[in-house]
Amino acid sequence: MANATKERKDLVDSVFTSIFKKYDLMNDVISLGYHRFIKCNAIKKCKSGDLLDLAAGTGDLTIYFRKLFGENNKITLADPNDEMLDYAKIRLEKNLFIKTLNLLQLMQKNYHLKTTLLTMLQ
Repeated sequence: MANATKERKDLVDSVFTSIFKKYDLMNDVISLGYHRFIKCNAIKKCKSGDLLDLAAGTGDLTIYFRKLFGENNKITLADPNDEMLDYAKIRLEKNLFIKTLNLLQLMQKNYHLKTTLLTMLQ
């Protein structure tokens, strides 16, 4: 059972590793761009403050958040895929949104998420 779970995790990770550069385009095509509307509206409902972006992917929510609230808020991006986080970091650096930014790769099921995130967000 444990071996099958690891194989499944490895498969999912390899899929995201193979598509990370085209991930946003794929979402645009699949949702006909509607996912951007949903994300923008979700961010507009936020109040200025710190952001924890779980399953951050390519960092598009963070870009929307920074454009809306500026660079004074601490942002933590968490994603199980290293390549997605690396790509998010490149995109954020390109947009000069790297100040007060933390990247956290989360993969393990038993990760002490609460303790780690609370420490990072303080």
